[in-house]
Amino acid sequence: MLENQLLTAKDMGTGKDAKITIQSTTKMSDDEIKKMQEDAEGHAEEDKKKKEAVDIKNEAESFIYTTEKLVSQDLKDKIPQEKGIQITDAIKELKDSLTQDTEQIKQKLEALKTNLHLENNNLKNNNLTLMNNNLKNKKLILILNKNQKINQIS
Repeated sequence: MLENQLLTAKDMGTGKDAKITIQSTTKMSDDEIKKMQEDAEGHAEEDKKKKEAVDIKNEAESFIYTTEKLVSQDLKDKIPQEKGIQITDAIKELKDSLTQDTEQIKQKLEALKTNLHLENNNLKNNNLTLMNNNLKNKKLILILNKNQKINQIS
């Protein structure tokens, strides 16, 4: 059984003491407490599954929000319309799966992540190609300028 506890606090500014007694409001026996603990341990696996389901659903909802914003604002003019439609369809499938079991949500979430990841890689590759082309153009301009200066000196 839980026992009463006496707590004391002292105000350092005024030096006054205050005391309070915390009393147990339950009249449970040790056997009842032990039974409740065993009950909680017995439901631990079920609780773990429920927590996982909530965590997956929260992750999916967060990813939906972020991806919708990304596609409608940041990537709107940077990805082909066809790819935008594919990503939007994957978002819709994930939204529809939120009322289903955890495995369905996981599958649809992974499908959306993969779809978005592939497009991200395409954008990176396109950017790298543009950067390489820009570097080649700059080198060509430098060579042309150097040749022009040599011609002027001659």
